[in-house]
Amino acid sequence: MVEWHSLCKGLRDLKVSGDTLTVRFASGRTQALRVEQCADYYALVGIAARASAMRTDENPERRAWISNRTLDLLGFRVDERGRFVGEAWLPKPGLTSEEFILVARHLAAECDRMEYVLTGEDRE
Repeated sequence: MVEWHSLCKGLRDLKVSGDTLTVRFASGRTQALRVEQCADYYALVGIAARASAMRTDENPERRAWISNRTLDLLGFRVDERGRFVGEAWLPKPGLTSEEFILVARHLAAECDRMEYVLTGEDRE
């Protein structure tokens, strides 16, 4: 099976460092994703907002539920540390570079957008 690092080679908007993939947007904003290697799939996880950074009027669990009703390829949740995270899972068998990059960019963009909604800033 193909190692995920090799799926991102040669792309200027993607930077690989260890288990982190950083996506740079045309606006100059960036979003870091952690890539977890599981037995049969890759799990991509992006932090949209830490608990301490969220606006106090937000209900993050409700926000995740509402967002997940309309999203494809990924989902949001509040993790055990109170962070608002986006996740996507890609099965390793048959995975192509195009598919991996499409999902990674989509997840990064949605996390970046949600970060702005929840905090009003570019923190992650």
